[in-house]
This record gives sequence, C-alpha cells and structure tokens, in this order.
Amino acid sequence: MGQVRLAIRVRHYSRRTEEAYVGWIRRFIVFHDKQHPSALKATHVSAFLSSLASTHHVSASTQNQALSAVLFLYRHVLSIDIGQVQGIVRAATPPRLPVVLTRAEVSAVLAELKGTFNLLVALLYGSGLRLQEALNLRVKDLEMERGQIVDQGNASFAVDNAALATIYNAEWRRPAPNNSVLLTAQLPTRDAVDAPYAALVGAGHEGVQVPYDTFWGARYAVVRDPEGHSVGLESPINEAKRSWPPSQSPDESRTSG
Repeated sequence: MGQVRLAIRVRHYSRRTEEAYVGWIRRFIVFHDKQHPSALKATHVSAFLSSLASTHHVSASTQNQALSAVLFLYRHVLSIDIGQVQGIVRAATPPRLPVVLTRAEVSAVLAELKGTFNLLVALLYGSGLRLQEALNLRVKDLEMERGQIVDQGNASFAVDNAALATIYNAEWRRPAPNNSVLLTAQLPTRDAVDAPYAALVGAGHEGVQVPYDTFWGARYAVVRDPEGHSVGLESPINEAKRSWPPSQSPDESRTSG
C-alpha cells in the first residue's frame, strides 16, 4: 500500500481521502481472495461494487467513493487501462434536500460553543476548511500578518473576520458595514485582480473598492456579494511595492493613478 499512499500524497489529496482510498483498495483485494489487482479485470471491479450495493447495502455516495478508489489504483498506481466498468448494480439514491443553516442559525450554534470548540467551528464556517484540515492545524500553518492559513503548504485560506474587516476599512476611512465578514479570494497575479472586479461589477455586484496597489504590496479590490458580505480580490504580495505606513488612501490612488 506504500505505492498507493505515495501516489495519493503527490497529488495533494486530503488525509481523510487517503485513508478512505487505502481502505477500499484493501477490501477490493480481499474480496477477490487477495489476488494481485494486475490480474483482475473490469468485470472483477463490477462484481466488487455490485456486492457493496446488494450485500452490504451501502449508500450511492459510498459506492461511488469505492469506485473512485479502485480506478485510482489502476490509473495512477498500476498504470493499467481496465476499460469501461459496466454492469454495476447501483446503490439506491434516496431523495434528499440539502440542509443549509441560515446566518442566524449559525450564530446561535456558535453562541452555544465555548473555547476550543467555538474556535474550531468558527474556522470551519469562516474559512471553508474541512474538519480534518482544521484539526490538523499547527502554529506553523498560520500567517498572522496576512490573515491566512496555509494548509501543509498546499492551499491558502483567508481567515478574515469582522475585526479584520474593520482594519481594512479603516484605511479606506469608512466603517465596516454592519460588521460584515470580509472574505478574500487569493488570485495568482496582480493583473488577475482588475478583470474579475470589472466582470463582477458588470454583472450587477456592488463595487466597494476599485482595484488599487496596497501598502502591503498587493493589488486589491472589493465587491459585495448578494448577502451583503464584502469580498476582497487580492494578488500575491510584491515586496518591491510594499510601503509602510500607507502614503495615500485608495481614494487618493484613484486620482493619482
């Protein structure tokens, strides 16, 4: 299974996905009396997946995860094309509506949580981290100056809250509207900020701040989403363009640049 784990890690899959894939691949091998997967064909894959639905009565999502794990084994570990997997007895998909909490309900949940649990759930809600990603966070994953979490060097999440929104808006010489949360989308280049801003404003979103060069060295703009949140668009920091303290406000940069 070492080769499977290595193939998963070089593709930066989550640890939870790694454990799930390894587990399904083991079950697939045991199901076929521990034969080497290279000796098996698409019909063997179909038989394994069908047994999950007919014998073990797994959900459709569980069966799909097992299929993804086995296909990953053949495509990325063994480099074998097993062709189309057909004739699978599919697990039933029950009708179900997604349950999404309102902002008031989320606030009520957070109000009942204290200490570490409150911090963890607030991170999940505010940054989009998965549960296992949040549980595995270490101090080295926090970039306090930029207000970001860097998860194992693979992805960045903006950890912006009402207090941070107030700090940003203080430079714009206006209060944060209703303490709304300011989310920041990290864009790949400085040139990538202006075009999305123009497209979003053109689509009817409110432009809160036109693109400008910030004192911390990034290109930055802000639009407001339909729920009233201020959403920042930020390029990577260019150290050559960093200045402290700010020599001019964004309003002044509109006329000068």
